[in-house]
Amino acid sequence: MTEIVTRLYQSPKMKALFPDDIARLNHIFAHQVYRCTPTEIIYRICMRYILGFSDVIHID
Repeated sequence: MTEIVTRLYQSPKMKALFPDDIARLNHIFAHQVYRCTPTEIIYRICMRYILGFSDVIHID
């Protein structure tokens, strides 16, 4: 799942449609990928993998 989100996030077409990083991630998780992980700890690891260690980007 993390690879799917990463590819969507870095896709040139998605970047053109959603130039804002936060809006792009929110769109991906609202309309394309509905579940990332089964547990909270794995979710946090997944988000760190996708977002790096950015404290600026948050998913609604």
